[in-house]
Amino acid sequence: MRRFYAGITFVVSMVLVVLVTHHLLGHLPGQFKPSDPTVSNQIVTAKPSHMTFSDNLWFSGQVRCKYAVNIIALRPGRVISILVQDGSEVKKGMPLFNLGGPTMNAKLVSLKERISSLEKRLKISKDRLRRKQQAFRDGISTKDELDAAMATKAKVESDLANARSELSSLSAASMVTSPMDGVFTERRVSPGQDVEKGTILARVIDPTRMLVVARLFPPHRARLNGKSADIYADGRVIKGVLTRVLPERVSTGASVAWIVSRDIDRYLKPGEIVNGVLFLSEHRSSLAVPEDAVMHDVDGNAYVFVENGTNSYTKRKVKEGLSSKGWVEIVSGLKDKDNVVVKGAYELFYKDFNRVYKVPD
Repeated sequence: MRRFYAGITFVVSMVLVVLVTHHLLGHLPGQFKPSDPTVSNQIVTAKPSHMTFSDNLWFSGQVRCKYAVNIIALRPGRVISILVQDGSEVKKGMPLFNLGGPTMNAKLVSLKERISSLEKRLKISKDRLRRKQQAFRDGISTKDELDAAMATKAKVESDLANARSELSSLSAASMVTSPMDGVFTERRVSPGQDVEKGTILARVIDPTRMLVVARLFPPHRARLNGKSADIYADGRVIKGVLTRVLPERVSTGASVAWIVSRDIDRYLKPGEIVNGVLFLSEHRSSLAVPEDAVMHDVDGNAYVFVENGTNSYTKRKVKEGLSSKGWVEIVSGLKDKDNVVVKGAYELFYKDFNRVYKVPD
């Protein structure tokens, strides 16, 4: 009889040991086996996909001419006339503005009178020099008198050359011409308006050479030169390349960069506002899982659940990379052969979170 009761006691003990062991194994850290059939039925697993992820940077910008010259008044004066129409094509050397006014006209008259006077004095000094040279050869004039006549002639010639140069400059200033081939635009003055020296009268631009002046917020120490860009304008996607980042920043803290291409020259016009994306880097054939497969703890660490046998899953820490269109790049912690929980990870993580942090269901 004692043997009978001892046998029963042994069998009950073994059953208890098995139950306790099963319970403990089911609660090992990093492992989870759903006890709720509804949770188990909601879980879907799949192997990681391979996708290409791009690290992109959005920007806004304005189309501007690569080559543009300000037309500036070289002297104070009055706008007498504008010789070309706004927006018209001009050639290098073509007259654009005629400047005059009382001040400039008075200066012109004064210079012309001075030049006329100097020309008469130069004729007299030349005649006097010839006479002194003859007198010196005849021995009735000294060397000092000859040198003085030569110096007087040289002085008059120098003054005359300066006056003629000043007249030429003043005439050039009164007739403002185009410095290059292009389009006459952005006129800022009207006929009859008085202007000071250095006043910007208009601009001449080259509409065949354009660039996009982009404003963007690049990552710290990112290398942008040579990166390709897509520019969006009027439903069209235009390709471009970033060629330069200016050293200064604008008041908003954005960096300013230049984007150029032949398509920009062909399809865009000065002043257009555009948006676009700059492609910083591209990761090809990277392991990827849906965003819903990745859970995060309170410290921001990323985890996925990997199938570990029938209806059993292991929580595994992973390192995230880029994300795109509902997918996340997994840099480390996952392999091609792993079956990842792509649906139901939240329920698994919630149960595991409650157990670890002792939060009641």
